[in-house]
Amino acid sequence: MTDEQTTTGPAPELVGSGWVLESPDHGPQLCLGFLMTSNPPQGSGPDITNWDWASVTGHETLDGTTWGDYTVVGTCARGVFTLTRPPVARPVAPVSEVPDVDPHDFDDDPGPTASPVSDVAPCVPPPGGWRVVDHATTTAEAMEDTLHAASLLPGFVDSWLEDLDTSLDGELDDSGEPLDAGRLPEPDQAVLHVVVSGDARQTEATLRRTWGGALCVTRRVGITAQRLRRIVEEVHIRPGVLTTSAGRSRVSAYVVHDDGSLQDELDGRYGPGRVHVHSALRPYRG
Repeated sequence: MTDEQTTTGPAPELVGSGWVLESPDHGPQLCLGFLMTSNPPQGSGPDITNWDWASVTGHETLDGTTWGDYTVVGTCARGVFTLTRPPVARPVAPVSEVPDVDPHDFDDDPGPTASPVSDVAPCVPPPGGWRVVDHATTTAEAMEDTLHAASLLPGFVDSWLEDLDTSLDGELDDSGEPLDAGRLPEPDQAVLHVVVSGDARQTEATLRRTWGGALCVTRRVGITAQRLRRIVEEVHIRPGVLTTSAGRSRVSAYVVHDDGSLQDELDGRYGPGRVHVHSALRPYRG
């Protein structure tokens, strides 16, 4: 159930954290989706019916806009949030030091360098190992262009880069993070993996026009990126949905609140696990 749906019996108490923001254009709102951290910040979400700035600390005011970061407990119905317990201010950095916040920072798409989660058997290296077939088109620009071209193919399913250089495996930087975290492989040390639902040989011939490095094209009958984008569009316009995104063969939907019925409905429509619903407001346990 999203916040737009109704149920019988007492409304359950929900808890969540977000910026409460009041501007000259609207009263206090609980900003649970994307927040533009301009100065003053901009965002939107459920109206809060019984908010009182005089009873809370930790807020700022600039150019008629007042905002603060809080953990709140209350009920939510038809786009309106009602406090049932006093809100608790959360310490925040100055707006100028906080990046724009998108709930899909946690999302399921780890980027082109990550290993796939699809059930595709890895390519067997050719005799003699992976090698460059054309140095002129084995460049960072060609790698980026080919990944983009692959994503536009009608039967495109997935793509990722495999790094053949394992010299940094297990090495950590001064902060304890892996040295190879987020690092794109050097073009001559990269294997570009592409999964399509159509003709793999034709796809390989097409991608060889722009990419001279190691290339593995695999055919798998499954959902295409085009179909995922269509699901994103259909889910995004549903009441109570804040943001949507697609990655790695499934869609993530960030909603105000779902008691499980929306997840069940989307499982029935698109197949179990195709859409993963994340709730901003969760049941309050006390």
